[in-house]
Amino acid sequence: MKHTFLLLMVLVFFPSLFVACDKENSGDEDLKVSALVPIKLGNSWTYKETHYHSYFDVQETTIDTFSQTVTGPYSINGVNYYSMEDSKEIQFPNYTRLLFGNDAYGNMMTYGGFSNIDTLIFNSVYLKKNATSGEVWTTSGLGMNYEDYSFIENPCTFKCISTDTLITTPKGNFHCMAFEDISEEEYLSRFFITVNIGVIKVESFESDRLMNVRELIDYKVY
Repeated sequence: MKHTFLLLMVLVFFPSLFVACDKENSGDEDLKVSALVPIKLGNSWTYKETHYHSYFDVQETTIDTFSQTVTGPYSINGVNYYSMEDSKEIQFPNYTRLLFGNDAYGNMMTYGGFSNIDTLIFNSVYLKKNATSGEVWTTSGLGMNYEDYSFIENPCTFKCISTDTLITTPKGNFHCMAFEDISEEEYLSRFFITVNIGVIKVESFESDRLMNVRELIDYKVY
């Protein structure tokens, strides 16, 4: 039996894995257009994360902080990729890294991933910078077969629910695009993203119950 995970769910609960791809092998060139999530060497984000727990009808809340910084490069088949290193140092089996980046239109791209055991590279638009409200699309996500830790390509489905939502965080107010990961019935993740800044807020639900909230505290984007 194959056990798999979807990338965006991984990003919500294990936020160590934004990765950028530089097909011209420099990693330091300015983006030619504004990017939905600007993946560039040296960019960093700091978040406050609130977790909601329920044990035998007893509700508990825990709060922590973490930061993410774009580092690298990792070279695969002559292409440099850049990893989002997490200050919590959360590790997947076999040094797994998931690969993301920006295309020429500013979309957030997914390029697959690699580990000490397997490498799977593909090229797919993940989150659309110019999506319209109500637009739904299916794209690729990286999955893992936990029997042998090899990778598989999974479909995942997203919906743009707003092109301009005002979000208030400890860092201030941001006008955001809003997306939902609707790949699974039981789990839903909602992302609020400001173009050329990045992820501002994430809400994660299980069976319609709020489980996790991530809010931007600080960022450095070059």
